[in-house]
Amino acid sequence: MQKFHGLLRPNSSERPDCVCGAVMVLRVTTRVDAADEAELRTYSCEACGHEFKLTVWADAAQQPAGPAGL
Repeated sequence: MQKFHGLLRPNSSERPDCVCGAVMVLRVTTRVDAADEAELRTYSCEACGHEFKLTVWADAAQQPAGPAGL
């Protein structure tokens, strides 16, 4: 079972800490095809080589409004 590490806010420039204690470097940002409001960020640690993938969901306030009324 995976341990919960934390969350980053959309458009955040924060970087997660590696399990070794070093700050990780953002290597790749990819849009998730199945969800327009999500991106996958891949971080890596220059100290130990560990890789960390994080899905970041867009802030609801940044999303275009849906059709008015029901």
